[in-house]
Amino acid sequence: MEECALCKKKAELKNSHIIPKFVTDWIKKTGPTGFLRDTNNAFRLRVQDGLKVHLLCGECEQLFSKHEKIFAEKIFIPYLKDKMNYHFLIMHNFIQFHF
Repeated sequence: MEECALCKKKAELKNSHIIPKFVTDWIKKTGPTGFLRDTNNAFRLRVQDGLKVHLLCGECEQLFSKHEKIFAEKIFIPYLKDKMNYHFLIMHNFIQFHF
């Protein structure tokens, strides 16, 4: 049992993405090679997923997941689709964005 970085409770920690999965998926989709590379490796080997560490308990991981989904749907994806209206969109959505 380790201490959760968010709630500080002792629990079995989950593998938490440091960069949200929807961001690394977008990087792979829009990048020139379609792959991620391990920049800490001298050979720059391909990796399937972004960096994960034992950081959060299951409850806190679910909490982050819920808010990441809201951010992806209300901010990230709309920004990529329509950068011209982004400033209005971000203000409108952040007013509604609460924890």
